[in-house]
Amino acid sequence: MLKTPDPFRELKDQGNAEAIAVCREVRPGISSFRDFVLASVIGNTFDYGVKGHTVTTNFSTFFRQEFAKGLVIDDTDRILMLTGRVVYLSDNCGEIVFDRLLIQYLKSRGSHITLAVKARPALNDATLDDARMLGLDRIVDCLTTNCESAEIGICPEKATPALKDALSHCTVVIAKGMANFESLFERHDLPPVAFLMAAKCQPVAHEAGVPVGSKIAMLRE
Repeated sequence: MLKTPDPFRELKDQGNAEAIAVCREVRPGISSFRDFVLASVIGNTFDYGVKGHTVTTNFSTFFRQEFAKGLVIDDTDRILMLTGRVVYLSDNCGEIVFDRLLIQYLKSRGSHITLAVKARPALNDATLDDARMLGLDRIVDCLTTNCESAEIGICPEKATPALKDALSHCTVVIAKGMANFESLFERHDLPPVAFLMAAKCQPVAHEAGVPVGSKIAMLRE
């Protein structure tokens, strides 16, 4: 009806461009694993699909304010110990720019990383085109999709063969955003899962045990 396969394309490009500009500003002040995780979690606020949540119009100022607040749940020390083989489930455009910083940090420490993006446009989520535009296909060990269709979160049973294989061999799943949290939080048939997200709505915040707006890096083993 809209005569476009990707109605959020303009917002996706805008988010990536703004995130790239902010990354250039803040990169000198980011050094530790916790810093890179926090940056990627702040990036999770590039989300146009949550009622009551507004994407800031001044992301540079917002990033610095949120970075100073830190993480409400901080399991980063435990997560880092599990990052030998990582399955990284991405979420939004804009956010994926900060994911790239975190992925580069993990690669510098010798991590093997499988990155899963969306197979088709869904809201402003990152797809293969977005990942390739940012050069992530040259950074990660395997770039794949979460399934063959447009899934907002993830259903492991519908995962691509490459992702199923990676899930069976990984030491930790890094799951970005609320949809992946909603998909995986109640499952107990997976490797350890690190949920990295901003809790942008009341039901998810309640389930995570934090106030709305909290930034969390929660490990579920």
